[in-house]
Amino acid sequence: MSLLSPHVHPVLVHFAFALTLTAVASFWLARLVGGPARADSLRHAGDWTLAFAGAAIVLTLAAGFVAANRVAHDAPSHAAMLVHRNWAVASGLLILAVALWRWRRRAVSPSWRFVGALSVVALGLMVTAWHGGTLVYGHGLGVERLPESSSDGHDHVH
Repeated sequence: MSLLSPHVHPVLVHFAFALTLTAVASFWLARLVGGPARADSLRHAGDWTLAFAGAAIVLTLAAGFVAANRVAHDAPSHAAMLVHRNWAVASGLLILAVALWRWRRRAVSPSWRFVGALSVVALGLMVTAWHGGTLVYGHGLGVERLPESSSDGHDHVH
């Protein structure tokens, strides 16, 4: 499999999503838990996961553009791809902006304003993921057909 395969995007997107949500949770907990040592540890965890999320976002966006140009699609799925792309670019750039904001101020505890901004941006990433899931499960993009069954199959329920 090539790095320019459309299959790379769904691999990377899970890292971007999980790291972003882990950073959000870390910063919220850093603001809410008692004790400076625990809050400091969570703040550092949030800083690093947000930095890794930013790197994953860049790779995911690049792989998404490759995937969009390599999967066969019709007019309705193309329209859905554009919606997903627009949400992805907007939320990705906002995550990078918030990550840069935090990286420049990483020596101090995250403010409520920062945690709120990151949370809102993460919600945008969730909307992006919803639209991406619609591409796969609603339009069947990137899904290869299953082979025709040559037997009677099986009759149990999953």
